[in-house]
Amino acid sequence: MKAVCRIALACLCVMMVFMVSPVMGEECVFTGAQSNDWNDGENWDCNHPPTSTDTAEIPVNETCTLNGADGDALNVEVYGILQIPKGSQLTLHGEGAEEESVIDGRVRFVTGNSNDDPVLYFTGNHIITNSTILSGSDGIWGEVKGILAGDSGKTLHFAHAVPAANYMRGNLDIQIALDLYATVEATTGHTITLSTNPKTGNGGLVHARGGTVIVNVDVNAHVDFKTNASGCVQFNVEIGDLTGDFIVKGGNLEVNDVLCTTGFLLFCDGGTISVADGATATFSGSCP
Repeated sequence: MKAVCRIALACLCVMMVFMVSPVMGEECVFTGAQSNDWNDGENWDCNHPPTSTDTAEIPVNETCTLNGADGDALNVEVYGILQIPKGSQLTLHGEGAEEESVIDGRVRFVTGNSNDDPVLYFTGNHIITNSTILSGSDGIWGEVKGILAGDSGKTLHFAHAVPAANYMRGNLDIQIALDLYATVEATTGHTITLSTNPKTGNGGLVHARGGTVIVNVDVNAHVDFKTNASGCVQFNVEIGDLTGDFIVKGGNLEVNDVLCTTGFLLFCDGGTISVADGATATFSGSCP
Protein backbone atom coordinates (compact mmCIF):
# COMPACT_ATOMS: atom_id res chain seq x y z
CA MET A 1 0.00 0.00 0.00
CA LYS A 2 2.83 2.42 0.83
CA ALA A 3 4.49 1.65 -2.52
CA VAL A 4 1.25 2.46 -4.32
CA CYS A 5 0.98 5.77 -2.42
CA ARG A 6 4.59 6.67 -3.23
CA ILE A 7 3.97 5.97 -6.94
CA ALA A 8 0.78 8.03 -6.90
CA LEU A 9 2.54 10.92 -5.13
CA ALA A 10 5.42 10.80 -7.63
CA CYS A 11 2.95 10.92 -10.53
CA LEU A 12 1.16 13.85 -8.92
CA CYS A 13 4.45 15.75 -8.52
CA VAL A 14 5.33 15.13 -12.16
CA MET A 15 1.88 16.38 -13.20
CA MET A 16 2.24 19.50 -11.05
CA VAL A 17 5.68 20.30 -12.52
CA PHE A 18 4.28 19.80 -15.99
CA MET A 19 1.32 22.04 -15.31
CA VAL A 20 3.34 25.00 -14.02
CA SER A 21 6.19 24.81 -16.53
CA PRO A 22 6.17 27.81 -18.88
CA VAL A 23 5.36 27.28 -22.53
CA MET A 24 8.48 27.89 -24.58
CA GLY A 25 7.95 29.44 -27.98
CA GLU A 26 9.79 28.93 -31.23
CA GLU A 27 11.40 31.22 -33.75
CA CYS A 28 9.36 30.69 -36.90
CA VAL A 29 11.00 31.91 -40.12
CA PHE A 30 8.76 32.53 -43.11
CA THR A 31 9.99 30.66 -46.19
CA GLY A 32 7.11 31.20 -48.61
CA ALA A 33 7.57 27.59 -49.76
CA GLN A 34 3.94 27.30 -50.90
CA SER A 35 2.56 30.86 -51.07
CA ASN A 36 2.63 34.21 -49.27
CA ASP A 37 -0.03 33.05 -46.76
CA TRP A 38 0.77 33.59 -43.07
CA ASN A 39 -1.73 30.91 -42.04
CA ASP A 40 -0.29 28.10 -44.16
CA GLY A 41 2.03 26.09 -41.92
CA GLU A 42 4.03 24.86 -44.93
CA ASN A 43 5.28 28.43 -45.43
CA TRP A 44 7.10 28.40 -42.07
CA ASP A 45 10.22 26.48 -41.11
CA CYS A 46 8.55 25.59 -37.79
CA ASN A 47 5.83 23.79 -39.84
CA HIS A 48 2.95 25.78 -38.35
CA PRO A 49 1.76 29.40 -38.30
CA PRO A 50 3.25 31.33 -35.37
CA THR A 51 1.41 31.28 -32.06
CA SER A 52 1.24 33.81 -29.23
CA THR A 53 4.52 32.45 -27.81
CA ASP A 54 6.49 32.40 -31.08
CA THR A 55 8.72 34.95 -32.79
CA ALA A 56 7.73 35.42 -36.46
CA GLU A 57 10.58 36.41 -38.78
CA ILE A 58 9.98 37.71 -42.30
CA PRO A 59 13.36 37.61 -44.11
CA VAL A 60 14.63 40.07 -46.71
CA ASN A 61 12.96 39.58 -50.14
CA GLU A 62 9.99 37.72 -48.62
CA THR A 63 6.39 38.99 -48.55
CA CYS A 64 4.03 37.45 -46.00
CA THR A 65 0.29 38.23 -45.97
CA LEU A 66 -2.50 37.50 -43.53
CA ASN A 67 -4.94 36.61 -46.29
CA GLY A 68 -8.20 37.73 -44.70
CA ALA A 69 -7.56 35.72 -41.53
CA ASP A 70 -6.16 36.65 -38.13
CA GLY A 71 -2.72 35.84 -36.81
CA ASP A 72 -0.80 35.81 -33.53
CA ALA A 73 2.83 36.05 -32.51
CA LEU A 74 4.86 36.95 -29.46
CA ASN A 75 6.74 39.47 -31.60
CA VAL A 76 7.84 39.99 -35.19
CA GLU A 77 11.15 40.57 -36.91
CA VAL A 78 10.35 42.12 -40.28
CA TYR A 79 13.22 42.46 -42.74
CA GLY A 80 11.05 41.94 -45.80
CA ILE A 81 7.35 42.86 -46.11
CA LEU A 82 4.50 41.89 -43.77
CA GLN A 83 1.01 42.70 -45.11
CA ILE A 84 -2.17 42.99 -43.02
CA PRO A 85 -5.16 43.25 -45.40
CA LYS A 86 -8.67 44.42 -44.67
CA GLY A 87 -10.50 41.86 -42.57
CA SER A 88 -7.34 40.68 -40.78
CA GLN A 89 -5.85 41.36 -37.35
CA LEU A 90 -2.33 40.55 -36.22
CA THR A 91 -2.01 40.38 -32.44
CA LEU A 92 1.41 40.70 -30.81
CA HIS A 93 1.65 39.42 -27.24
CA GLY A 94 5.20 40.50 -26.32
CA GLU A 95 5.92 42.56 -23.22
CA GLY A 96 9.06 44.64 -22.63
CA ALA A 97 12.59 44.58 -23.98
CA GLU A 98 13.02 40.80 -23.91
CA GLU A 99 10.08 40.35 -26.29
CA GLU A 100 10.42 43.40 -28.55
CA SER A 101 9.71 43.53 -32.27
CA VAL A 102 12.13 44.62 -35.00
CA ILE A 103 10.98 46.41 -38.15
CA ASP A 104 13.83 46.88 -40.60
CA GLY A 105 11.49 46.30 -43.53
CA ARG A 106 7.86 47.24 -44.01
CA VAL A 107 4.55 46.46 -42.29
CA ARG A 108 1.75 47.39 -44.68
CA PHE A 109 -1.99 47.73 -44.22
CA VAL A 110 -3.47 46.79 -47.60
CA THR A 111 -6.81 46.23 -49.29
CA GLY A 112 -8.57 42.88 -49.03
CA ASN A 113 -11.86 41.04 -49.42
CA SER A 114 -13.53 42.74 -46.45
CA ASN A 115 -14.71 46.21 -45.50
CA ASP A 116 -13.27 45.84 -41.98
CA ASP A 117 -10.16 47.92 -41.33
CA PRO A 118 -6.98 45.90 -40.80
CA VAL A 119 -5.61 45.93 -37.25
CA LEU A 120 -2.21 45.58 -35.59
CA TYR A 121 -3.02 44.85 -31.93
CA PHE A 122 -0.81 44.76 -28.83
CA THR A 123 -1.77 42.95 -25.63
CA GLY A 124 1.21 44.27 -23.63
CA ASN A 125 3.56 47.23 -23.38
CA HIS A 126 5.23 46.48 -26.67
CA ILE A 127 8.54 47.81 -27.99
CA ILE A 128 9.36 48.30 -31.68
CA THR A 129 12.96 48.93 -32.63
CA ASN A 130 15.16 48.71 -35.72
CA SER A 131 18.81 48.14 -36.39
CA THR A 132 19.18 50.68 -39.19
CA ILE A 133 17.77 54.03 -40.31
CA LEU A 134 14.82 53.06 -42.48
CA SER A 135 14.48 54.17 -46.08
CA GLY A 136 11.48 56.18 -47.28
CA SER A 137 9.55 53.03 -48.16
CA ASP A 138 10.01 51.19 -44.86
CA GLY A 139 8.29 51.29 -41.47
CA ILE A 140 4.56 51.02 -40.79
CA TRP A 141 2.49 52.01 -43.85
CA GLY A 142 -1.24 52.47 -44.27
CA GLU A 143 -2.02 51.99 -47.95
CA VAL A 144 -5.57 51.70 -46.65
CA LYS A 145 -6.60 52.88 -43.19
CA GLY A 146 -4.90 50.67 -40.65
CA ILE A 147 -5.65 50.61 -36.92
CA LEU A 148 -2.97 50.38 -34.24
CA ALA A 149 -4.71 49.38 -31.02
CA GLY A 150 -4.04 47.61 -27.73
CA ASP A 151 -5.32 46.52 -24.36
CA SER A 152 -6.42 49.27 -21.98
CA GLY A 153 -3.51 51.06 -20.31
CA LYS A 154 -0.85 49.59 -22.62
CA THR A 155 1.78 51.60 -24.51
CA LEU A 156 3.53 51.16 -27.84
CA HIS A 157 7.15 52.26 -27.47
CA PHE A 158 9.57 53.14 -30.26
CA ALA A 159 13.08 52.49 -29.05
CA HIS A 160 15.47 53.81 -31.69
CA ALA A 161 17.52 56.84 -30.70
CA VAL A 162 16.92 58.69 -34.00
CA PRO A 163 13.32 59.86 -34.64
CA ALA A 164 13.68 59.59 -38.42
CA ALA A 165 14.71 55.96 -38.00
CA ASN A 166 11.12 54.88 -37.31
CA TYR A 167 8.28 55.88 -39.59
CA MET A 168 4.52 55.50 -39.47
CA ARG A 169 3.00 56.76 -42.71
CA GLY A 170 -0.12 56.71 -44.83
CA ASN A 171 -3.67 56.18 -43.54
CA LEU A 172 -3.57 55.26 -39.86
CA ASP A 173 -5.88 55.43 -36.84
CA ILE A 174 -3.63 55.26 -33.77
CA GLN A 175 -5.69 54.01 -30.83
CA ILE A 176 -2.91 52.90 -28.49
CA ALA A 177 -0.89 55.27 -26.33
CA LEU A 178 2.49 56.01 -27.86
CA ASP A 179 5.87 56.47 -26.29
CA LEU A 180 6.77 58.27 -29.44
CA TYR A 181 10.37 58.50 -30.51
CA ALA A 182 9.43 58.28 -34.16
CA THR A 183 8.07 60.20 -37.13
CA VAL A 184 4.34 60.00 -37.85
CA GLU A 185 3.84 61.33 -41.37
CA ALA A 186 0.66 61.94 -43.35
CA THR A 187 1.69 62.16 -46.99
CA THR A 188 -0.42 63.58 -49.81
CA GLY A 189 -3.87 62.01 -50.00
CA HIS A 190 -3.51 60.25 -46.63
CA THR A 191 -4.98 60.86 -43.16
CA ILE A 192 -3.54 59.97 -39.76
CA THR A 193 -5.79 60.19 -36.70
CA LEU A 194 -4.39 60.36 -33.17
CA SER A 195 -7.11 58.82 -31.01
CA THR A 196 -5.06 58.19 -27.87
CA ASN A 197 -2.65 60.35 -25.95
CA PRO A 198 1.08 60.08 -26.70
CA LYS A 199 2.44 59.61 -23.18
CA THR A 200 5.90 60.97 -23.96
CA GLY A 201 7.67 62.32 -26.95
CA ASN A 202 11.22 63.59 -26.53
CA GLY A 203 11.97 63.63 -30.23
CA GLY A 204 8.73 62.54 -31.85
CA LEU A 205 7.53 64.40 -34.94
CA VAL A 206 3.98 64.45 -36.31
CA HIS A 207 4.21 65.74 -39.87
CA ALA A 208 1.39 66.66 -42.25
CA ARG A 209 3.43 66.38 -45.42
CA GLY A 210 0.70 67.10 -47.92
CA GLY A 211 -1.80 64.96 -46.01
CA THR A 212 -4.01 65.50 -42.95
CA VAL A 213 -3.30 64.84 -39.28
CA ILE A 214 -6.38 64.83 -37.03
CA VAL A 215 -5.80 65.14 -33.30
CA ASN A 216 -8.79 63.90 -31.29
CA VAL A 217 -7.13 63.59 -27.87
CA ASP A 218 -5.15 65.79 -25.48
CA VAL A 219 -1.41 65.53 -26.08
CA ASN A 220 0.53 66.09 -22.84
CA ALA A 221 3.97 65.29 -24.14
CA HIS A 222 6.93 66.70 -26.02
CA VAL A 223 5.81 66.13 -29.60
CA ASP A 224 6.56 68.47 -32.48
CA PHE A 225 3.95 69.17 -35.15
CA LYS A 226 4.83 70.28 -38.67
CA THR A 227 2.88 71.17 -41.80
CA ASN A 228 4.11 71.88 -45.30
CA ALA A 229 2.84 71.96 -48.89
CA SER A 230 -0.93 71.37 -48.69
CA GLY A 231 -0.73 69.50 -45.38
CA CYS A 232 -3.10 70.19 -42.49
CA VAL A 233 -2.88 69.49 -38.76
CA GLN A 234 -6.33 69.71 -37.19
CA PHE A 235 -6.83 69.96 -33.41
CA ASN A 236 -10.38 69.08 -32.40
CA VAL A 237 -9.99 68.86 -28.60
CA GLU A 238 -8.46 70.96 -25.85
CA ILE A 239 -4.65 70.68 -25.76
CA GLY A 240 -3.36 72.16 -22.53
CA ASP A 241 -0.07 70.52 -21.58
CA LEU A 242 2.00 70.29 -24.74
CA THR A 243 5.71 71.15 -24.75
CA GLY A 244 6.44 70.55 -28.43
CA ASP A 245 7.07 73.05 -31.20
CA PHE A 246 4.92 73.96 -34.20
CA ILE A 247 6.45 74.44 -37.63
CA VAL A 248 3.92 75.81 -40.12
CA LYS A 249 5.96 75.79 -43.30
CA GLY A 250 3.18 75.91 -45.83
CA GLY A 251 -0.10 74.09 -45.27
CA ASN A 252 -2.58 74.89 -42.50
CA LEU A 253 -2.72 74.58 -38.74
CA GLU A 254 -6.39 74.34 -37.78
CA VAL A 255 -7.37 74.95 -34.15
CA ASN A 256 -10.95 74.08 -33.18
CA ASP A 257 -10.57 74.20 -29.38
CA VAL A 258 -8.07 75.51 -26.81
CA LEU A 259 -4.45 74.92 -27.84
CA CYS A 260 -1.56 75.83 -25.53
CA THR A 261 2.10 74.88 -25.84
CA THR A 262 5.26 76.09 -24.15
CA GLY A 263 7.07 75.35 -27.40
CA PHE A 264 7.73 77.90 -30.12
CA LEU A 265 5.93 78.63 -33.39
CA LEU A 266 7.85 78.85 -36.67
CA PHE A 267 5.61 80.33 -39.34
CA CYS A 268 6.79 80.77 -42.95
CA ASP A 269 6.47 79.91 -46.64
CA GLY A 270 2.82 80.83 -47.05
CA GLY A 271 1.42 78.69 -44.25
CA THR A 272 -1.84 79.60 -42.52
CA ILE A 273 -3.24 79.27 -39.02
CA SER A 274 -7.01 79.18 -38.63
CA VAL A 275 -8.63 79.45 -35.21
CA ALA A 276 -12.34 78.67 -34.92
CA ASP A 277 -14.78 80.94 -33.09
CA GLY A 278 -14.40 80.41 -29.34
CA ALA A 279 -11.07 78.60 -29.73
CA THR A 280 -7.65 79.97 -28.70
CA ALA A 281 -4.05 79.22 -29.67
CA THR A 282 -1.12 80.04 -27.36
CA PHE A 283 2.52 79.46 -28.30
CA SER A 284 5.64 79.93 -26.14
CA GLY A 285 3.28 80.64 -23.29
CA SER A 286 2.53 79.51 -19.78
CA CYS A 287 -0.04 76.77 -19.96
CA PRO A 288 -2.35 76.06 -17.03
